[in-house]
Amino acid sequence: DVVMASIDAIARVALEATMKTEGWVWQSEMARHWVGVGREEGREEGERRAVRTLCEALGIEWTEAREAEVGRATLAQLDTMLGAIARDRRWPGTGLP
Repeated sequence: DVVMASIDAIARVALEATMKTEGWVWQSEMARHWVGVGREEGREEGERRAVRTLCEALGIEWTEAREAEVGRATLAQLDTMLGAIARDRRWPGTGLP
């Protein structure tokens, strides 16, 4: 940010052109680790949103307890939960929506 704020528009365009990251392969183990962590967190957040959105679409009550359960769930658990809700059209493990 400091560099970009201190250069003029022509220099900014040139610098941005040399900094393209398309196809970049992370070189350090640390970078690969943290990029992987970020991707995993993003997938989990997407699955959490999907569970809530599907519940809302199916008229399944969204409670604080369900919010907490979804918040604690792993990606695999969220995927299983989402499949069960879609299949059974109710909250997993209950007879009621």
